[in-house]
Amino acid sequence: MKTGVLLALPEKLEVALIRQLSAPGSSAEVVRRCADIPEVLAAAGAGIATLAVIRDELADRQLVAQLRDLGCRTLVVAADPPALTRSSALGAAAAEPAGSATALAETIERLAGPEGEQGAELPAEPPALVAGEDETLVAEEPGSVSGRVIAVWGPPGAPGRTSVAVNLAHALADIGESAAPVILADADTQAPSVAQTLGILADSSAIAAVSRLAGTGRLEPQSLLRACPSLGERLHVMTGLTRAARWRELPAAALDTVWEVARAAAAWTVIDIGSALDEPDEGMPSYGGKRHEATMSALEGADTVVIVGAGDPTGVRRLVAALAEAEDAGLAFDERVVVVNRVRASASGGPPKRTVHEALARFAGVEDAILVPEDGPVYDRAMLEGRALSEVAPDSAAWQGIELLAARLAGERRRRRRRRGLLARAQP
Repeated sequence: MKTGVLLALPEKLEVALIRQLSAPGSSAEVVRRCADIPEVLAAAGAGIATLAVIRDELADRQLVAQLRDLGCRTLVVAADPPALTRSSALGAAAAEPAGSATALAETIERLAGPEGEQGAELPAEPPALVAGEDETLVAEEPGSVSGRVIAVWGPPGAPGRTSVAVNLAHALADIGESAAPVILADADTQAPSVAQTLGILADSSAIAAVSRLAGTGRLEPQSLLRACPSLGERLHVMTGLTRAARWRELPAAALDTVWEVARAAAAWTVIDIGSALDEPDEGMPSYGGKRHEATMSALEGADTVVIVGAGDPTGVRRLVAALAEAEDAGLAFDERVVVVNRVRASASGGPPKRTVHEALARFAGVEDAILVPEDGPVYDRAMLEGRALSEVAPDSAAWQGIELLAARLAGERRRRRRRRGLLARAQP
């Protein structure tokens, strides 16, 4: 049985390819010539093809991911060398120059065969950045250094996700094992507020800009850092959407790449995200994207998820429900840290260390939550001045709770590095 192929190429090249693939013994058959992306998606959704051959100006990461979800692999045909470089970073099955119809036909035959069906998608690993001896950032080979990605999530009801994310990023920058940057990203598509919290005048969205670059295969560590305003020597802020209605500008296919590039650009990436989750897929494709796919992308791409709840009876109940909701959504966190924010005796019915810990242990099986005490005046001052807690009240109880969280995360990273070092030395 021949493999169905969709074409979305310049007319002359399509005609030449049809002639090549019509030869006796070909394992591929052109089943549709498509004029645009909607026609490509419609044909793939109808199940008539398992390979789409498209010109580079139509291709981006979102389209490649949508076709993959429909069971259709992608071959991107590039018009020139720069386009070929970009196309190779889109996660497609292959990228080829447009020069020779014969060479393209051979690639299509290969992808249509049994080996091609099992082949891996093209990798798109950016070069890593680390601090050199002169404390400046220098490029290293991919994989030699890898930063950590932390997603800060939690239930609705304003438990303080953004305040925890903002101050955690500052704390990690203060801990600092090297001169490598720390990135604070606002991926909240419901109520983005990191820029306002830090007093940053953001007429444009950094996260939308880097997502566009990622979607077209042009995002690199250097361009990511350039797009993010800097606060101090190490902290870079990936400002959020200027309006929640722009959520479609943050497709998961692009954000997945953003988080991977961030690993190469920064020692830590802290992502502030909204509370809502999308329902699990039930086999039906979503052509227009899902409302909360930015949140899902961050949760699935994070090394550690910090789950924030409020330190009152309603907040604890919502936190317990959120933990169950994440499990129902199929999210299996590699590592998670539960943080109870704004903890105070007047709202917990007794000593917070006892009552909050007992409630979480009984109803959620969480026995190692970090408690961040309520400190309203300090938070108010920090908000009014657009600064972190450490800058307005470094001795405050709330900041000490954030420092404890940062120390736990940094301690886990150091232990992991130590284990890797021991294993490396044990190799023959």
